[in-house]
Amino acid sequence: MSISTIQQLPWNRIHEAAPRAGIYSWYYEPYIGDYDVNKTICDVKQLKEHNDTSGAAGLLRSFLQQNLLSYFRQDPYQVELKGPLKPRHIGSADHDQDVSASVIERLLEDPERLRPLRDVLKQSTPYFASPLYVGMSDCLRTRLLRHKHLIHQFRSQSAATNVENSFADEETGFAHRIARRRIPPDRLFVVTCEIPSVSSLNVDAENLLNRIFYPILGRN
Repeated sequence: MSISTIQQLPWNRIHEAAPRAGIYSWYYEPYIGDYDVNKTICDVKQLKEHNDTSGAAGLLRSFLQQNLLSYFRQDPYQVELKGPLKPRHIGSADHDQDVSASVIERLLEDPERLRPLRDVLKQSTPYFASPLYVGMSDCLRTRLLRHKHLIHQFRSQSAATNVENSFADEETGFAHRIARRRIPPDRLFVVTCEIPSVSSLNVDAENLLNRIFYPILGRN
């Protein structure tokens, strides 16, 4: 039983996916534009000239959160704490996603470091990245075009309303989470691998990959 070569497709070439069975994973390529980088470096330098180190550090932290980390934040866990003869506590635990203090310190010392750091992050996917979503289908092209359609649909809806919805269907839920986080679709790409659906091999591969890599916006 042969496995086809892995194929990487950008957002505007999703339609080129093979009309055959296989598995796929979605990735987001981090992108921070030159204007935003230049403005942040300039603002940080000005704040430092006025001895506002705290303000400069806050600006850098906010910049990295807004332009990078927010796209990868994990959804809250539902937790329960209990013990013998103890009160029971339930609730949600949010992902504490903060920038390392040492990173901020080095950027404060030399704000120009932001440029090469941005370039490294941009080239990091998929080689260093966790997938956003891992799925399988008996027809990769049909499934991926369906994802693309739903992402467009939910982005249009979220532009008009911020209503939070939850979806039992994973395919629909993934598209909604992309729209809710305002992830730019043109920075998304997909990696496919054709796997014969005989004996549900593609199903088993998808199941195991989800449990190895824990996609940020997918099922575990």
